[in-house]
Amino acid sequence: MNCDNIRDQLSAFFDGELAGDSREQVFQHLQDCESCREVLESYRSLRQAVAEFGTSSPPESVWAAIRSELEEEAPSSPVDQTAVAPRTGLHPRSQRPVWAPWLAAAAAVLVLIASVSIWLKWGPNHDHALYSDVVWLVEHLESEDSESYLRDKYGGRLIDSNQTPAQVGYRPVVDRGIPEGYVVNQIQLLDMPCCRCLQTVCQRSDGSRLMILEHENRKVRFMPHPRKTTRCGLECNMDHVDDQLIVTLQTRERGITIVGLRDENELDALLNRWSLQAFKPNNS
Repeated sequence: MNCDNIRDQLSAFFDGELAGDSREQVFQHLQDCESCREVLESYRSLRQAVAEFGTSSPPESVWAAIRSELEEEAPSSPVDQTAVAPRTGLHPRSQRPVWAPWLAAAAAVLVLIASVSIWLKWGPNHDHALYSDVVWLVEHLESEDSESYLRDKYGGRLIDSNQTPAQVGYRPVVDRGIPEGYVVNQIQLLDMPCCRCLQTVCQRSDGSRLMILEHENRKVRFMPHPRKTTRCGLECNMDHVDDQLIVTLQTRERGITIVGLRDENELDALLNRWSLQAFKPNNS
């Protein structure tokens, strides 16, 4: 595919709406094309700018602006229809269309409604796109591309675990230990739409991978219809993709999503090393 074809699909790629071969073609093209990566970066910058407002609901200032526009633009008194010139529809004194204030008010309202719509669409809740990302990771977990996929899409960098407290306020959960036969390949700091996240890539003794995403926004959902349960006293959401288990745990300070688990026994082995009982949310 050439750049024009790729750019026609970049928005859908960024929103997680591409699947299968189309998504793979765009991803591979981005590895070698700096100009298309810059276009993708512009989408990411726009989303991050809106996400910084910190809420998916329009603030009161938006509605106040709508009210202000209506009050300023609407006529203060009923229009005297007898004073309207018969052919031009103009007021004799102002020579301004009598319907102009109403048209201006309507235009202002339409612009503000469009702004509200953009707010709602591009706010910080991006569950659909995040689930699509998780599905892609599961399908490509054994590929080296999986380690850089989220970083290439959303932005980020490799980071040492000792640097994480200054960046996100906590250390990666793997610092509490991992089962025998597992090694930590890398830790990345990601600028995800929901928040800044840590992605830890672990490798088993047989060379297979699993990923751990730690996100400060505990309400973010990586799964549309998870099975809800508890583990170690923590709220736990589970789902399966291609026979692999995806789990999100809600602790007091962050959410922890594990991608690529083989089964619940492997989950329990990790949780036993992490001893997360002390991190239960205050309201649990």
